[in-house]
Amino acid sequence: MADEDHKDRIEAMEHAEARQMTGDKGEQVVVESAFAGLSRLQTIRTFRRCIGYVLLACCCALNDGYEFSIPNSVINIQAFVDEFGIVDSVTGVAALSPRVVSLWNGLQQIGIVSGQILGAALNDRVGRKGAMYGLTACFVIGAILSVVAHEWRVWLAGRFIFGTGMGMCQMTITTYVSEIAPTQVRGTMLAVYSLSFAIGQFLSAVCIKVLQDKTPALWRRAIYTQWIFIGIWILILPWMPESPWHLARKHQHEKAKRSLARLYKGVPQWDADREYLVLQAELAHAEAIKPAWGNSRFIEIFRGVNGRRTLASIIGPAMQQLVGVPIFFTYITYFFAQSGVHDPFLATIIMYCLYIGALVISFWTSELVGRRPLLLWGAALMFSANIGLGITGSFKVINSAAAVAMSCIWVFTYSLTSAPVAFMISGETSTPRLRAYTNGLALAVFGSLGAMFTFVVPYMLDTQHANWGVKSGYLFGGGCLLSFIAVFFFVPETAGRTYAELDELWESGISVRKFAKAKTTAQQSGAFELRPARTNA
Repeated sequence: MADEDHKDRIEAMEHAEARQMTGDKGEQVVVESAFAGLSRLQTIRTFRRCIGYVLLACCCALNDGYEFSIPNSVINIQAFVDEFGIVDSVTGVAALSPRVVSLWNGLQQIGIVSGQILGAALNDRVGRKGAMYGLTACFVIGAILSVVAHEWRVWLAGRFIFGTGMGMCQMTITTYVSEIAPTQVRGTMLAVYSLSFAIGQFLSAVCIKVLQDKTPALWRRAIYTQWIFIGIWILILPWMPESPWHLARKHQHEKAKRSLARLYKGVPQWDADREYLVLQAELAHAEAIKPAWGNSRFIEIFRGVNGRRTLASIIGPAMQQLVGVPIFFTYITYFFAQSGVHDPFLATIIMYCLYIGALVISFWTSELVGRRPLLLWGAALMFSANIGLGITGSFKVINSAAAVAMSCIWVFTYSLTSAPVAFMISGETSTPRLRAYTNGLALAVFGSLGAMFTFVVPYMLDTQHANWGVKSGYLFGGGCLLSFIAVFFFVPETAGRTYAELDELWESGISVRKFAKAKTTAQQSGAFELRPARTNA
């Protein structure tokens, strides 16, 4: 009986709020944030505290990037090979079994996919912060197994659990950032996630270089350094507020308001009731268009308008794998070696300088140029780089300088376009009510493609098998072409739009190519004027 009374009170509250949104006489009233008209610079100045929480959340991405790279790097240290490898009876030199290395890499990718799927369920059930605790537990267990491993199977278990934590991190943090970041800088904040991941990878490369130069026999020191970033994240985690979006969806209204108060504390002229009403208006619209398909929420992401939105969410992350990540970021050292650059660390430094520099530029281009044009132009330029790379290997002697040039062009273009924008598109095109499930599926597709290429690419490059070498660029050139077509027909422009506006545009059924110029109810009413990306794409 008490449960029924509680449910009735919730419904009465929501009906009262709905009347506020439609006005006393039933007319439509546009509920819009009082800060919707701020410029991007004004937004950063006004919402410093909220952006601070976004940056703290991205420390998890930095940890993710570090944990992803360290295990892949230490296997190249001879002391590690001596401990886990097999000694050749003829030469007396230890070497890692290709089968074991394939299992390590493949199972980590499977762990990433598992974590993305598990993370979607945890985010929906226990919230964003609850999922953060779950991924942290995976990082801790994975680090412990890596430290105590003296046999390849224990190392394998550590890689799988680490992978699970990485997948949960990618799914949870991008969802969290897309929900709490102010609309005007949402793209920039999601680009910070990608930058944090890249910085983690760069720091791991520096760590391995220092270790190889000073104490190469003590390879476990690299594993110990993982605890630095895990420890920093553990200290940050208790202070992170839960996403008010999640709390409001669970009808925990007081907790949601307290979360908003923490995120936006100190904002001048902050009207908590109005801003919470804005959030509820967007959620109410999402519930209003909810179809009567039963209680299977996961199935909903494939049906009707939700299906279109899910497809758009998947295309961005899938594009990252199809345009060449499996060869350029995994085998760029190989390409540089082909051109006479035999210092792997130098090759890594060149790659990450281009990578990080372009990601910083993307903070502005993602908002000023827009998501859709960046993906389209990025696919076109990476197509050219891939085909150019393939051409360099189509003669008896590889044109080394051209191969390096094509690799650098690809890395810079990818880092400026697909690397940051894929996560923006995944977070912004999904239905707010189903965001955790949609993002989880999109990242699971990304991880599945990564796992497939983990097994396939070594055979493509191996001289004893396909022996494609740099001619692998032809294959991923085709992936760029496929990505361009998919983006052109299925991915809209989302820059500068609130989630309520995106809901309205999707529900209107207009072509994704017209999203950039379409006028929403909020714009027509004069509630605010969209600062659109400078594009006609």
